[in-house]
Amino acid sequence: MSRNGTIVCGADKSSINCRRELRHLGGSKNLQARIEVFNIPNTRHFANPNGNIANVVYNADGSILSLNGFAAVTGTNSLGREYDERYIRLGVRLSL
Repeated sequence: MSRNGTIVCGADKSSINCRRELRHLGGSKNLQARIEVFNIPNTRHFANPNGNIANVVYNADGSILSLNGFAAVTGTNSLGREYDERYIRLGVRLSL
């Protein structure tokens, strides 16, 4: 990484998938139950910090009075449904 570089966190995929199959229920019938859980830790994905240093306000002696939002994180990334929120998907399939 370069000097004074910024490390930005990437998208984190943490999910789990469980299924159970019951075979030969009354002849050739099969039953499959499935549960899928996405974004288990329910983490936030923050946007990159503001990199505009042109709006810095200085005191008369040259010291910094205000950064005016420099290096401030003011939002989150909208990465899609799989990343934004935790959700659970349930499914049942009966094969005849």
